This record gives sequence, C-alpha cells and structure tokens, in this order.
Amino acid sequence: MSVKRTASDEMKAILVAISTMPSYGEDWKRLSKKKNEQGQLVREFQNKATGEQFALTEQGGGKVSIQRTAESRVKPGPSPIIETDPAKNEAADKLIDLIISGEFHEEDSYQMERLIQKAWTALANRYLFAYCETEDGACWVLTPQKHWKETGYVFDQHSPIHNLMPSNAAEVTEATWMIDPEYFPPMRRAADLMARGFIFDPDFQRFIDDKQEKMIDVILNARKGPPAAKPPGPQPG
Repeated sequence: MSVKRTASDEMKAILVAISTMPSYGEDWKRLSKKKNEQGQLVREFQNKATGEQFALTEQGGGKVSIQRTAESRVKPGPSPIIETDPAKNEAADKLIDLIISGEFHEEDSYQMERLIQKAWTALANRYLFAYCETEDGACWVLTPQKHWKETGYVFDQHSPIHNLMPSNAAEVTEATWMIDPEYFPPMRRAADLMARGFIFDPDFQRFIDDKQEKMIDVILNARKGPPAAKPPGPQPG
C-alpha cells in the first residue's frame, strides 16, 4: 500500500536540498502551521540537529516562498561537532561504560533511551568511524573510542547509536553499518558523520582500511586550513 506524501513531506524535501548541512526529511520537524495576515498558509520547520529554521509560505499555484528564520549552529567543516555541556557529557560517559561492560541491555530500556536523548552529540563524540571498501560493498565501521584506545580492536557488540546515525543507515553486523551511497559520496558522508559528532581518527581509519589515504589527506589538510598569506615582497622605490 502506497503512502500519500503530505504537504509537509514535500516541504521537508525542499529543506533537505537547501539546508546548510547534509540532512534528511526525518531531521526536520514542523514547529507551526498558521495563516499570515494575507491568508497564506505558513509552515515553520526546524532541523533537530543544527537548529536551522525556515518559514515556508504557500503562494498559490504550487509556488512556495522560503525565509530563513534561524541560522544553523553547526557549520560544515573537517572537524566534528563537540558537545561541551557537562551534564550531556556525564550522561555519555555513563552510557559508554554501560555499553562496553555489556550492562546496557540489562538496564531499563526506557531509562536508557532517555539517557541517550540527554547525551546525544556527546555520545557520538565517544565513537570513532572509518570508511571501508570490501567485496560486498562499501561500509562504515564505528566503535567506542575508549574501547579502541584500551584494546586496539573494534568493539564486537551492537551499539545503541542508530538514532544518531543518518536515517538511511543500517547496522548489518556488530559495529558495521551500511549507508545508502545514493545521497552522498564517501567524503561528504564523512563530513556528515562529523557534523553529527562522530570522530575521525587516521590511525583507526588505517586499521580498518589502509587504502583510504586520500580521505585521510583531504580531512587532515582541511583541518589545517588555507596556507598563510605570504608577506608582500619589496616594493619598487
């Protein structure tokens, strides 16, 4: 049975195309729906991850005007978004300890979900990611940074991070995710994961797939920023 797309669905598709950061329809929530003084229907949407907001006004005849009402607090770039809120980081530390110890699934699922919602980006900050190309196709490997540093290996259990991942991601085996490549090529996907808070570590990338030096070079060079401007040479007298 086909599901009919609503006007809000159509407008979310527009927002996916124009937003500052890579996003999906599920990243956008409608804040309000009301008529303005001219009787036109206005819907306001917010990106749950970045805070970016737009007001979309129906002009008639299938036309929509778009006005940005709040800037994104997340800027695209080669470095991950780092959560600085102490309470969120405390929640993330508690989650990581429960996940690595294997006690996470023994706890009350409702309370654990609330803890994930509280930690959110701070939890993503505690995971490393790497890109891998295999005979079965491209995939992404994610593991708790703490486990990698302590053991030098990938965590071999499922991690409760599906809500932090892109909506078209699926964990196919422990720590291994398939993300539909139709949306973004690998480099842009890496930027998307960093915008969600996940950490790129060159050593971990080489451990997972040592044939991705181009990705490593691009990210590290981008982090350095543009070269400093050379001082002007001597001026003719």
